[in-house]
Amino acid sequence: MAARTRKSRRARRGKVADAPPVAAPFWRKPAGWLTGVAGLVVSALVAFLIPQLAPGWLDSAKDAAGSPVLAVTVEDDPSNLVGNTWSAPRDSGRPPVDPQGQWTVYPPDWYRAQGALRAGASGHRIVVENRRSVPVELLDLRPVVVERRPPLSGALYWMPPQGEVADVRLRIDLDVTSPVVQELNETTPYFASRHQQLAKGERVVFRVVAESARCHCRWRLAAEYQDSDGPHTLTIPAEDAPPLETTAYASSYEAVYDGLRPGYPAVDPAKFCRGPESPCTH
Repeated sequence: MAARTRKSRRARRGKVADAPPVAAPFWRKPAGWLTGVAGLVVSALVAFLIPQLAPGWLDSAKDAAGSPVLAVTVEDDPSNLVGNTWSAPRDSGRPPVDPQGQWTVYPPDWYRAQGALRAGASGHRIVVENRRSVPVELLDLRPVVVERRPPLSGALYWMPPQGEVADVRLRIDLDVTSPVVQELNETTPYFASRHQQLAKGERVVFRVVAESARCHCRWRLAAEYQDSDGPHTLTIPAEDAPPLETTAYASSYEAVYDGLRPGYPAVDPAKFCRGPESPCTH
């Protein structure tokens, strides 16, 4: 019995001797301490750099996908205009009226269906939006006339100005050699002394009246801007889309319809254009 007890004790001592040693904490080992510090530094560096680099990566991805830096849209804005006179390329007859013949202002869709344009000037609402995650500076909105034709002279649907438009807006004279965007009653270009800073996702709206006394002008806008990659130009509408259009009053018309009279009747176009209040060019 005593022999078996001594063997059992020796066996237990052997097992204890064979157990692996307990590892010391890493901070007691120089190599482990350095590894831990390096891991913390790398984690902090990654946490700092990702917010700094992610916007650039996102912008690069958008560039690779062909996404424009600026989104520029041009919409009709008749509220910029005084009056509701239209010029059409041909005589399409009197506009439809209600049974009492009382309508004097008609939905624009009817005129547009006849290929008509607002006469003398066109109103536009230009919306510019920064679609990048970094600031963009809008340097200029430069009108570019791509074609000058004779003014539309088929039919004039006359509805003269009834008042003044009170809000401040910008204008474009399409008859000059190099048109620019100007403030009303000013001769200096609007963007000559001011550039528009656009933060991420910021939008700015410009209300513009384009005018002509000489031609049926077809034109576009060149939006010039600068970002971290340098200066760029965006053409609006795009080259593969129809341009913007503005027509002057013509010197004569095939037909004239007088919106100041009940039922929008036809009047003698020659006599109308000779009248003292006539908008016809001479």
